[in-house]
Amino acid sequence: MDFSGAKLVNTNFTHAEFGLSPNFQKADLSNAKLNNVNLRYADFYDANLEKTNFTNADLHLADFYGANLAGTVFDGANLYAAVFIGVKGIDDAQRKALERWAARWFYDFTQYFYELLCWLFYPGYLLVIILAIAFSIIGFRSKEKKTVSFIATCVLNGFAVFSTFCTFLMMFSGGHSVRQMSGGNMNAWSAWLHFFPIPVFGLMFCILLSFLLILIVFVQLFRKQKESRPWKLFFYQVLTLAHCFLAFNWLFMFMPDA
Repeated sequence: MDFSGAKLVNTNFTHAEFGLSPNFQKADLSNAKLNNVNLRYADFYDANLEKTNFTNADLHLADFYGANLAGTVFDGANLYAAVFIGVKGIDDAQRKALERWAARWFYDFTQYFYELLCWLFYPGYLLVIILAIAFSIIGFRSKEKKTVSFIATCVLNGFAVFSTFCTFLMMFSGGHSVRQMSGGNMNAWSAWLHFFPIPVFGLMFCILLSFLLILIVFVQLFRKQKESRPWKLFFYQVLTLAHCFLAFNWLFMFMPDA
């Protein structure tokens, strides 16, 4: 709802419903009651909130930039990630107290960290695939005896690569995970829809088996003598578990949908 510039002095909005991201820019809400109201993502830019009552209101990610907060009541309100930059009507100590309550810095940190992970996903996934294949080739080319754990780990990596390859095959054949975006090639989408459970349940099994293999080798690290401990196999299996998790995440990014 858009209340920008509205004169809402002494208005009682207790338990009102405003929908998503209500706009109160430059509105006059002095002495208004907004108790127990969902005001997530609300915009109070330069609004007059003198003696406004926000008791038990949900003000998650609300923006109070430049608002007049003289005598404003926030008892029991959810202020997580709210913005209090440039607010008026309160002293510096009160503003800092509100900022600590809102913990906007923590929200910004988690957002930046999430964006960093998203940016690193594709190059990181490619690096893990290359390392997993390299470990497999080096292990098979070595003269050391191939253990059952090593062979099983190679098979798990192979299945993870196979599931990723199938996703690329569906995309390059003109298909898409969303039916309406398959560009007329409904056969590719239909094939992907019917084939999808195989890599999904297969990767779930791979993740479980990778975890069990890590536990087995981890126990061996403490039972065997120092010079015979399978450290290389242990790190290879940890890499394999990460590979399977990334492949599973990649697969669900292209989950078939109507």
